[in-house]
Amino acid sequence: MNPELNELVSGMANPARSDQSIESRALEGVVAIQRIITERNGLRRRAYAQENELNSLRAQIAEFRQQLSLIQGSHVKFAETLISELREIDRAFQILRKNGVANQTNREEAELVSLAERFSPTEKGTGTRG
Repeated sequence: MNPELNELVSGMANPARSDQSIESRALEGVVAIQRIITERNGLRRRAYAQENELNSLRAQIAEFRQQLSLIQGSHVKFAETLISELREIDRAFQILRKNGVANQTNREEAELVSLAERFSPTEKGTGTRG
């Protein structure tokens, strides 16, 4: 026979024992319910703590994004300024070339060539030593 059925039949034969069994099971049920409630409350606390941590992390991420945006903006401005200055320098070199710096350089080169020819061990124009 089924053990639970045996207990039920024996409980009918002995009502005092049956009452003790019912009380015992009721107490076990109460203890189980209390344990479940305690676990549920612990899980709720843990969920709230994790939700708070998640909200904190989201706030930090938003702050980091804002800082990165500011850094990116400053780098872009720096790069634009640098490019602008390099263009100005290039324009200045072009103006200098047009206004005679090239002629000055050619004159200096001509003077160096003349000096080199004067101190050359070969005669001018013949390529032989004289």
